[in-house]
Amino acid sequence: MRCSRIRRCLSEYIDGALDVRTAAMIAEHLAVCAQCCSLCDTLEKTLFLARSWYCEECEPPGWIVRRAYCAVRVHYKAARPGTARRRRKTR
Repeated sequence: MRCSRIRRCLSEYIDGALDVRTAAMIAEHLAVCAQCCSLCDTLEKTLFLARSWYCEECEPPGWIVRRAYCAVRVHYKAARPGTARRRRKTR
């Protein structure tokens, strides 16, 4: 499996929502790919903290949500080298 596919499936992998074959393929990839393994660990920790903190009576302030979203986005972009948008040359 390619890293891009692994990254799209990590949340479902952590939640145990994937079929056995796909989960095994992801586990094999994580064993040899340090970047995807690091991203998976970070996502697991983030999900654990978010789930342990959340309660129905209290919603986090909007600034916390925006800050967390930005941090995840920055980490995700850093884990995807070479994906910056290239400017088209105009004639």
